[in-house]
Amino acid sequence: PAFSKNLCLVLARRLESTTLKLPRSLSKQLQGNLRFFDLATIIQTLIGSHQTGTLTISEEGGKARIAEILFFKGNIVRARFRQLTGDDAVFQLFQSPLEGEFSFTGRTLQENEVQPDVTMPGISLLMESVRLQDELPLLQERLRDPHRTFRQKAAQLSWSGEAENVELAAAIWSRLKKGASLDDLQGEVPRCTYWIYKVTQTLLDDGLIE
Repeated sequence: PAFSKNLCLVLARRLESTTLKLPRSLSKQLQGNLRFFDLATIIQTLIGSHQTGTLTISEEGGKARIAEILFFKGNIVRARFRQLTGDDAVFQLFQSPLEGEFSFTGRTLQENEVQPDVTMPGISLLMESVRLQDELPLLQERLRDPHRTFRQKAAQLSWSGEAENVELAAAIWSRLKKGASLDDLQGEVPRCTYWIYKVTQTLLDDGLIE
């Protein structure tokens, strides 16, 4: 196993080196089935080879598009996954059971044509996506039943978590006035599963909901 791993690493480095030397017109087409390819590796390859174009993920047979990620010179600038856009769309790709086909089509874009909705550099976004993917099962273990209904317990919201999540906390708090489950929140609040679970757990730990 150790020899096989080292051999794969050597071959992967050679492939990456060759890809970077290819003319742009020859390196812009990439497609396959997610049963045989790792999404993180696909994205890392497009970032590392400084590609510009759109990565599309579709249902089996290409019937319906599930997600789109726009790359500009190897950076992720726009993303959409179901009802989510931007950073959360990329995060959710790593937090959902993902099946289907992918394809990347290169295109020519000028910088003034790009209207970004992603806030993080591509490689940082990828690393954060993998981190949240690893931590989500721990939250799901604590909040085991996604159909369980939560309601407001305190008279008003007093947020003790990360400052950047205060708006999400307010949105969840407002929705819990009439009661809602985690499944409900994921369908109604435009954020990824991890942050909905994380903020709900914080509200629960602080005794603000029950």
